[in-house]
Amino acid sequence: MFNATEFTYDGIYSEQYGLKIASFNSNVLEETPYVIPSVVVGKAPKAKKFHYLDLTYDSPPTYDFSVVSEEAIEEELLREILTWLDARKGFKPLVIMQQGLDEFIYNCIFTVTSLIYHSGKCVGLNLSATFDSLYVTGKPIEVIVFGNGEIKDVYLYNDSDNIDEYIYPAVEFDSADGKVSIINLTDDKTREFAFDGVAPNSVYKVDNELKIITGDGNDLLSKFSKKWLRIMRGKNHLKVRVNGSATISCPRYIKISF
Repeated sequence: MFNATEFTYDGIYSEQYGLKIASFNSNVLEETPYVIPSVVVGKAPKAKKFHYLDLTYDSPPTYDFSVVSEEAIEEELLREILTWLDARKGFKPLVIMQQGLDEFIYNCIFTVTSLIYHSGKCVGLNLSATFDSLYVTGKPIEVIVFGNGEIKDVYLYNDSDNIDEYIYPAVEFDSADGKVSIINLTDDKTREFAFDGVAPNSVYKVDNELKIITGDGNDLLSKFSKKWLRIMRGKNHLKVRVNGSATISCPRYIKISF
């Protein structure tokens, strides 16, 4: 739960307008909405059991809360706040400046559902936030490997909440011989993320999630093994070979909750 805390939205700090997220509920026990999927199942005509097919989400996560000011919000300032918060075109980053939440980035669109008045003066706004994902993102887990062409054992711990899915990290490498190799032994010993024949001493970046390769040269895909690097939840044992440096940056996905 949020309680009397500042936040940033689209890079703007709420304290600039004297606003804080506030809870007006004094109950010891509270309930907050949670994202509920639809479980898709199938069953053969003569079967006695259903079998799992998929999970689907009919709508994005939403959450309602209030932001308030200790001072009355004058008309000109209210116009600025509404321009900043209300119905922006596109999801904007939200960071809650509360211990335990301030390292995570939410992406949401706010809509102002009502204004809060006290003694005839506006003192706050009620907001509804619509989020772009079931997950918030934390600071990526980064592993940097320096080598002279020998194979090195590297361990990466992925603490993301999506236990049944792979995480696809970003890889940046600079190799003196134009080669790099990474195998996740925890996943598949025969699956090798590898480049051979790229320009030496040049920086290459690979987004394994979006499947984008950037760097010097043409037709980089032909120099790639086409085995996109993937990371499992928990401890991953990697074999890395590079004559230079390689940085593996694994995103962290935390199930959204309030």
